[in-house]
Amino acid sequence: MIRILIKNSILTITAFCFFALLIFFHCGNKISLEVIDPKCEYLSNPKGIDIKQPRFSWILLSNKRGQRQTAYQILVSSNRKLLNQNQGDLWETKKVASEQSTHIRYDGKKLRSAQTYFWKVRVWDKDGEASQFSKPAEFTTSILNPEEWQANWIGERGGKDPAQNGIYYSQKLDVDSEGDSIRYNGRSLLIRKELELTKRVAKAIVFVTGLGYHEFFINGQKIGDKVLTPAKTHYRKIVLYDTYDVTHQLRSNKLAIGLMLGNGWFNPLKKWWSWRMQWYGAKRAMLQMHITFTDGSSKIIASDDSWKIADGPILSSSIYDGEIYDANQEISGWNEVNFDDSKWENVVVVNSPGGKLTSHLMPSIKKTQTIRTQKIMQPKEDVYVFDMGQNFSGWVKLKVLGKKGIKVSLRYAENLQKDGNIDPRSNNLAAATDTYILKGGEVEEYEPRFTYHGFRYVEVNGLSSEPDFNTVQGIVVHSAVEPVGKFGCSNKRINKIQRAILWSQRSNLMGFPTDCPQRDERLGWIGDAHVTAEEAIYNFDMAQFYKKWLDDIQSVQSSENSDIPYIAPRPFTDGIGDPAWSSGYHLIVWYLYLYYGDRQILVDHFESMKKYVDYLSTQATSKAIPN
Repeated sequence: MIRILIKNSILTITAFCFFALLIFFHCGNKISLEVIDPKCEYLSNPKGIDIKQPRFSWILLSNKRGQRQTAYQILVSSNRKLLNQNQGDLWETKKVASEQSTHIRYDGKKLRSAQTYFWKVRVWDKDGEASQFSKPAEFTTSILNPEEWQANWIGERGGKDPAQNGIYYSQKLDVDSEGDSIRYNGRSLLIRKELELTKRVAKAIVFVTGLGYHEFFINGQKIGDKVLTPAKTHYRKIVLYDTYDVTHQLRSNKLAIGLMLGNGWFNPLKKWWSWRMQWYGAKRAMLQMHITFTDGSSKIIASDDSWKIADGPILSSSIYDGEIYDANQEISGWNEVNFDDSKWENVVVVNSPGGKLTSHLMPSIKKTQTIRTQKIMQPKEDVYVFDMGQNFSGWVKLKVLGKKGIKVSLRYAENLQKDGNIDPRSNNLAAATDTYILKGGEVEEYEPRFTYHGFRYVEVNGLSSEPDFNTVQGIVVHSAVEPVGKFGCSNKRINKIQRAILWSQRSNLMGFPTDCPQRDERLGWIGDAHVTAEEAIYNFDMAQFYKKWLDDIQSVQSSENSDIPYIAPRPFTDGIGDPAWSSGYHLIVWYLYLYYGDRQILVDHFESMKKYVDYLSTQATSKAIPN
């Protein structure tokens, strides 16, 4: 008994000392306020800031109750070394008495394009004690002044842009006043440029866009992890471009630049030229690279008519119908150095789409998750149905072995029929089918590049042997918004509802909020997006996503009567006022102010909102309030 008491006393004393030490280190620390997660324009270390006076924000942590910020100091430096020495050669705020920790606007020396800047912040607590500086953060500017663009829009030879109000809506190819038929090419395009650098590179920043969608390569390597980029806009008003730091890719003196272009929303198949999709013209691209050498000199590489172009291996790409890829049409090494492009044609300089070049700051569309096949069924001979176990947006990765020329088709659907075949009825008129034509000889892998689907089940035809669970993998694709909230409770049904909400929301974030991911629509219905906006904000960081989409809505407001269409981005209104849908614009503006404290959103959109309200007043037929 005595031995037990002594043992228990020792354990009690040990536990007491341990917790006393925890309390000492946790509460005895003099620095009771910590600055974490410094952000510029809602983003961590962003590349592509095209705002001349960007805004800074941060989060506070404290181990004391009732603690608060009473002042802050921000340092912005032109290089990391100066920042580490606590020197803000561009901006040093001194001590500013303020509790504000969001949307603090830069007010230092003039920023320059294609530069990386470094900053940090510290705060003072309620007792006047200063915190440590935050970890160093950075941001890279894009093109801050339109006149700095030197790049040309380039594309293939032949054909002109649509002339009927800038957009074609019919499936017929029109002929212009000179009798020149508008040429349409639905294949992917490959564009390349090879050159040699004579000096060692210190810094290289690229600004690039390709319409409808593009992939960007340097020396054979795809740059970045974005897919389906740039996000859809009304291209006559806004064109988004991507910004990349490619310094590490330019270690060799030889440089090969490659672009692959797909149709996207800009150059859709003729069968879809209607209210769903509008044809803006043939595919085109633009690229500008700013290089700084170690000797301090600089160089700008810009797309021009010396670049080369050829048809790519994608025979057709459609957001609704899917993609046809012929591996036999691949051109080995096309985006690498020392490639013989003497038989390729030169590009031609083409017209700008018309929209303002705007940095692509919203969360990009990315591959966010891989899903393993849960079940394989064979409803009939040579037909296999793969159940991914979850409805999602994206596509599948196919792993296949077969003879040259064999066609493997992938048909996507959300549901099954009773006999085990897929039920594609919810796709409506969308074919939702990807086709891969084998080159043969070894195991081949295929993922589509310029389409996406909403599905759970995949029907596969054309396999040469019985598949296994590695034959098909699901690739989840959506705008990669970061989760910010979680919910769980003791009720399993409610938890399942929450899980379904998260999957549904992600599947409908594709550069703008869509109404569905599977059928021949996938459009930005304002009313649909409004009713889910608060849910989305609670679950995800939606600030930059909605900021981009509100600009889309503003860009399509009628210049004639200030009406707002109920779908955005789209280049026209239907002439039918529908405030139940269109007024969602005003509400989402308000939500961004309410949840993020962003007053600039109100400033940017006030006049447009006011004009729409004034327009609605002209449509009122009676001032009587119904009973």
